[in-house]
Amino acid sequence: MNEHKPAAVMARLCVPSPIVKHILPARVRSKAQHDVIFVYDYHIELYEFTADGRPLHALSRHFFGCRIQAAKVLEIDEDPEHYSIAEEHLPPELIVLKLASAQLQLMYVSGTDVLDWHEYGWPLPILPSTPRNLSLGVEDLLAVGPTGGLIVASSPESGLIILSTSMDTTRTLDRVIEDDAVVTPPDMIILKLEILYPPASDPSRAVLILLGIQDGKSVLCLYSWDTKIILLALEDTWKPIKHALGKGSVIMRQVIAYID
Repeated sequence: MNEHKPAAVMARLCVPSPIVKHILPARVRSKAQHDVIFVYDYHIELYEFTADGRPLHALSRHFFGCRIQAAKVLEIDEDPEHYSIAEEHLPPELIVLKLASAQLQLMYVSGTDVLDWHEYGWPLPILPSTPRNLSLGVEDLLAVGPTGGLIVASSPESGLIILSTSMDTTRTLDRVIEDDAVVTPPDMIILKLEILYPPASDPSRAVLILLGIQDGKSVLCLYSWDTKIILLALEDTWKPIKHALGKGSVIMRQVIAYID
């Protein structure tokens, strides 16, 4: 007589992965705290470094329900000198996590003796499945503006999403994201995306750079827009300037000239 033994498939490890994916210095409590965030596959840990350089574990956050695909630190206060830990304000910086559940998680920590996480989940839009966007090599990437104000996320399900964010620390966490735009990414395998510093002559201009592969060649795509205009009004104008790499300093001079 054959006995059918129960079988199961392990969907994920019971013990969190010990591999640190990202190390993010962040002022997620106040400017006074030297916080460092260690990001793993399924959880994050907050450490504070003392004056003599010793790391002290302060707080952990487990059970996001899915894998953490990317993590960045978003600046929301250009001048944090006025910030007080006693005030009901957001800290100078926030943690931004991109989760496998197609969601951005905005997070910070409050408290002195007892620390608490404050979180807000922003669902990423899911594009209709078409032969074109299913064939695009869009990776799960995340970028933030070097001076705050912007988040860009990409995934196969959502394409390219551009978000404008508030620089006002008196706002609540659910009002940090002000505007969003879904952009059809260029027809190439996207390997990396970054938001560059704005040109000195035009500080309100945003410059997004995408590095990818198309037809076996390295390609650089540039998006540029005026951040004073709401993203919704720009949705019909998302046309990247595309450059084929491989010509050495010539192409880089063209990119630098465009940015400047």
